[in-house]
Amino acid sequence: MSHFKRAAALLPLITVSPLAAAESAQAKANGLIEDSSWSLLNRSVFDQRDYRHGASNSGARNAYKPRSERSGKAEEWGYGLMGTLQSGFTQGLIGVGVDAHAYLGVQLDSGGGRAGKARLLSVDNQGHPKTEYSRAGAALKLRMADTVLSYGEQRVKTPVFNASDSRLLPETATGWLLTSNEVDILKLVAGHFTKSADRNASSHNQGLVVNY
Repeated sequence: MSHFKRAAALLPLITVSPLAAAESAQAKANGLIEDSSWSLLNRSVFDQRDYRHGASNSGARNAYKPRSERSGKAEEWGYGLMGTLQSGFTQGLIGVGVDAHAYLGVQLDSGGGRAGKARLLSVDNQGHPKTEYSRAGAALKLRMADTVLSYGEQRVKTPVFNASDSRLLPETATGWLLTSNEVDILKLVAGHFTKSADRNASSHNQGLVVNY
């Protein structure tokens, strides 16, 4: 008798399960192109720092000078252009998609004696701010029901690990990120990242950095 009761109790679960799956994000997928979105953001940032009480700018060309000859201020002005593409997911049990980005930073005003501290602009090996710098990247993503796994270069926003966007261009990190919304009141996030691109970098092969 008890065995019969257990079997009967399982029946509603089997009946409800397909309905729950039908309500998942992946079940509602319209396609790679149909659910895609893109954005183009441009902004200009000016940063000026006036050092007092014997302090000085130690960045850019000043790093090659004696402390007594370093500039007493830092000043950078740049223009940033950020393009972002987020695809939808292919239909089926497991959806496939891709997120991509391209960033461009342009110097509007600065100099070897004034650049370096704000890190708005990229600086060459001689300490001179570059006239422009750029980088691009992408991440492949897979989705099953309400769980998404992505791998590649991406902007991450979590309470414990966050890609900084406090300068001209945003920081990015390379690795994998798992986000699950299978439970309505609970969001699970896990990730592993091995390298990053700083806010004024052109290269993707940097170690992980901490920015504020």
